[in-house]
Amino acid sequence: MSENITCDTVSCEDITKENVNRFMCLLLDVGEGLLCSGADIRKIESMFNTMGKTYNIHKMSAFVIPSLISLTIQLDDGFGVTQSRRIPASNITTNLFRLNHLNNISHICRHRRMSLDELQQMIDESFQPVKAFPFYFGTCFAIGSLAFFFGGNVWDSLVAITLAIVICFIKRNVAEYIDNNIALSFLCALVIGTAAELLGSWFGVLDVDKILIADIMCLIPGIAVTLSVRDIIVGDTITGILRLTEGIFITGALAFGFWLSHWIIGG
Repeated sequence: MSENITCDTVSCEDITKENVNRFMCLLLDVGEGLLCSGADIRKIESMFNTMGKTYNIHKMSAFVIPSLISLTIQLDDGFGVTQSRRIPASNITTNLFRLNHLNNISHICRHRRMSLDELQQMIDESFQPVKAFPFYFGTCFAIGSLAFFFGGNVWDSLVAITLAIVICFIKRNVAEYIDNNIALSFLCALVIGTAAELLGSWFGVLDVDKILIADIMCLIPGIAVTLSVRDIIVGDTITGILRLTEGIFITGALAFGFWLSHWIIGG
């Protein structure tokens, strides 16, 4: 299966009974990283197949849904191993840097077989946390631009940016205490909606609708819903329904949070 794969004595490493468990853990790390960074199911399964061909795996079978990855490897001598990994829903987000880094691992393995130590090092590098400044700056820049795009003025944009900082703070610091995306979305909507309504009642120059529609853009699960529709179309019905259901509930939590804040402050 790997006639076109070149390897040297340093990077070439056969998968045997002694190291197959470690190899599977590394594959699950890559799969979990892709799934939690916004990759679609077909991409993850394709990565498993690519890695299996590179390392001369006789037979590989993978089952992936948003909450679980199950992987079975069978070696040439008939020896087989199955490992599964539970994926918490709170870990699934969008991280294009990690997604690109893990994709590079798959592309490299198309051409050469890395040692397990080298593979481990590349995986560890991809799991470095996103630095605070790029995260805050990117979100604020996007939200400020959207406020202008939707017809807001300078003050609307500045308030939207300020509330975006609050959203970033909640996502980076409060999310670890709330292990539920629906509850976290409701909290963000309630806090942002209440703050916007209060500022709008104090300063008549502000357009609360423009502020909220800009800030909500970084809360709605647009990518998840898009991927769910794609999964259903290509035949991954279970995955598509699970993602679509979660997206609907998150959207409902956002709507309820903003409505509740308007009811409390705006009457």
